[in-house]
Amino acid sequence: MKMLQLIIFGSMVVIVACNPSNENGEALQGEVPDGRVAVEAVISGRDILNPWIELSGVVRGEEEVVVASETEGVIQSVSVELGDRVNVGGEILRVDREEALYSMQQAHNQLVTAQRNLEVSEELVEDNTISRGEYEEALAAYHGARAGYESAKARYENTVVTAPISGLIAQKGEEVAVGNLISFGMVVAQIVNLDVMRFEGAVGEREVGLLEPGLTAYVSVPALQVDTPFTATVSAVAPRASPQSASYSVVINWQNNASSVLSGMNARARVRTTDKDSVLVVPTSAVVRQNDSTFVFLAKGVSAQRTAVRVGRRVDNLSEIAQGVTAGDTVITSRTTTLTDGDRVRVRVIGESGDLR
Repeated sequence: MKMLQLIIFGSMVVIVACNPSNENGEALQGEVPDGRVAVEAVISGRDILNPWIELSGVVRGEEEVVVASETEGVIQSVSVELGDRVNVGGEILRVDREEALYSMQQAHNQLVTAQRNLEVSEELVEDNTISRGEYEEALAAYHGARAGYESAKARYENTVVTAPISGLIAQKGEEVAVGNLISFGMVVAQIVNLDVMRFEGAVGEREVGLLEPGLTAYVSVPALQVDTPFTATVSAVAPRASPQSASYSVVINWQNNASSVLSGMNARARVRTTDKDSVLVVPTSAVVRQNDSTFVFLAKGVSAQRTAVRVGRRVDNLSEIAQGVTAGDTVITSRTTTLTDGDRVRVRVIGESGDLR
């Protein structure tokens, strides 16, 4: 019996000795029974680093204009209400024309008189009956009368305010009502053409070089609560950064076949970039920077091998490795700040580097 107890006790000692533990008898975190450090890793591979760029912004109608009065007088009639559709040249409002008509007729009479005087002066100056200076006075009077007539005529014509574009009345001036007085420069209405929509967002200096007019984009408007985005096209990329934001404006257009898209709605755009070259990438979490060194740990058998690398571009959670890693290497992604060169590791591969975007 004593011999059996001794054998059992000896077995317990062996079992305890094979399991690393702290002073409380608990297994050390990250270590496995054979003493190796448990780590996660990916298989390095090539991928397009920047296939898409996402932007946030606001959609507007491609054509939006503010209509201002170019005349003054009492409003005689108003032909539109908020939300009405108007065609280019369509009447918005009409101002009392009697005074403008009278002014135009008076100006026309003055022009006729000035023209007759000029014709007479031309004959007299040729006969040396009047001086050249008198003729110049008649010529100046004629030009002044013509300018006065053109101004009076424009004022008369501007008593009818018309739409410069086709679209919807998005805003009507607060004072636009029959009987109210209208003055020069007063806002009459705002017209929005929603047939073609315009999305404007911004990108940073690392992304702007990957965009150009003609690229395909997909625009989503969250307020519509639809899954299918609008297929659109990049129409312009700013050649200069905004002084306020240091970002570059990007304009995207699409034909609006859904009348539910309205000017001023928030939107998101996803643009397929010009980046077509695949590069070797690893998760950014695998890259360690200490002092002047940049490195990763590669799993070589059961050992962690510290390997110096040269990093290129970084996008989201991926980094381009320009030197130091080849496709197919097993790159450790966890516990990289505590590993040292040559540590024994037990590796669990969680996927390929390009799959972890």
